[in-house]
Amino acid sequence: ENVCFVGFQQDTLSSVVYSTKSKLRYDSINGENEDVILEQCKLDLLKLASPDAILRLSKSKFDSEFEIVSKTYFGLKLFSLADYLQQLSRNAVTVENYSIPKLSFVTTHSPLLTEVDISQLVENLEACFSPEDHLGITNLYLSQFQTEKEFLSSINDLLTSVPPDTEERNFVLIQCEDGYSNHDLISCAKFKMLEILSELKSNLNPNFHILFIVRLLSTRQDSSFSGYCGLPWDSVHIDELRPSHHNLLPNLDLIQNLTIAEIFNYKFPVVHSRQKILLISVQAAVSRLVDPTNLTNNRKAKRVELLTLILTNPAHSDISEILCDKISYLLQQITLAEYSKDWSLLSSLRDGSQATYPTVIKSLSHSIDAVIEPILRGILGVLDTYQNLNILF
Repeated sequence: ENVCFVGFQQDTLSSVVYSTKSKLRYDSINGENEDVILEQCKLDLLKLASPDAILRLSKSKFDSEFEIVSKTYFGLKLFSLADYLQQLSRNAVTVENYSIPKLSFVTTHSPLLTEVDISQLVENLEACFSPEDHLGITNLYLSQFQTEKEFLSSINDLLTSVPPDTEERNFVLIQCEDGYSNHDLISCAKFKMLEILSELKSNLNPNFHILFIVRLLSTRQDSSFSGYCGLPWDSVHIDELRPSHHNLLPNLDLIQNLTIAEIFNYKFPVVHSRQKILLISVQAAVSRLVDPTNLTNNRKAKRVELLTLILTNPAHSDISEILCDKISYLLQQITLAEYSKDWSLLSSLRDGSQATYPTVIKSLSHSIDAVIEPILRGILGVLDTYQNLNILF
């Protein structure tokens, strides 16, 4: 179970049921409805699922459940941290009749966010809200605190720095590496966080959002780590913290049933283009191309330069489109011969890739590159046999 549901333990199911009933206790209509409680429990458990577990479902004995489970899972929109924070801003959390800052416990297999990522995260969020909405993001690393007192003081200052009646949305990200090794430290920090919130209850701004973001190594499992915290925490697994377009791919729900040729030609606004996908493969294709002995090694560097110009310079867009069309045609041919409609599913789950590409979207991006690179190399070998690329410039 802890492979499918991140941080699953023997008491996870009972904890999910208890937390769900606690959340619904003030609901006079659904509070005692067993069907409603069961569906909410399923939803909370699904938040802990890894996307590869959802995709594998279609190849398991539970394949009949795949359509409804995948639709529900992808409907949660846990594609990136930005998506999740947007949801947090819309949903209120009320525990025991008083509103508190929203608490989230987020596990991930992706590298933690850097300061550059945080800046991009702010831009993504600001684009989703009106100009009147003020956003603030504070990024902390649990490892930066040398003592418990230092941690408590920092959190206390943050929570009391914003008046209770302000409408500004504030996100506090507390990131931690290797959740398996730092399990005890994380548990202590969560407990101390609840103590602070209890002490400051009457002076808290409900628009605060506090998130513990814990990275877990996908190649390691530890039965002592719990991914579900119960109330008042919202426990979720976000496989890749960064938006999928960082890997030049749409979200998984849009491409889970597409062939590689269809993914290559997918019309994804602004950030996605066939040229950008090809750029990833240029370096590898050129380096593995075997040249005649009369050509110098400088030709490899020149080819990279010329191909980059062709794929990025609008003045050469007609040439780059011809190149992309040819690769698209060849991808369609090998798709008919070798790949099925669930190519993206099978490729992202390829054995042995998790150690290097820990998230599903990164693994899928690598798999696409592995198919395109030899095709580009073959085309380049014919086109530039006699340094014909020079003719274009």
